[in-house]
Amino acid sequence: TKIACAVNITYDGEGARARLDFTGTGGVAKGNLNANRAIVKAAALYSLRCLIDADVPLNEGVLEGIDFVIPEPSILSPGQGDLPPEELPAVTSSRS
Repeated sequence: TKIACAVNITYDGEGARARLDFTGTGGVAKGNLNANRAIVKAAALYSLRCLIDADVPLNEGVLEGIDFVIPEPSILSPGQGDLPPEELPAVTSSRS
């Protein structure tokens, strides 16, 4: 099953605000492929640090200038109340 993950990034050009809009991202996936808001923010932080030509601290304060639009329910925010334990998104961020 294919599930789209869409992102539209806008930046104010002055270094104050950015917006990551995931509208258009596919629905909740069956199984443990789903993520959650924390995973989305961590991946965004890592990606932005790779793109910025400067030392950027690895902490949540860096995200204060970023607005996230994450549709619910979606593969990026499935809502855990409806998922059985074996399908919770924590598995996605685990390392083996």
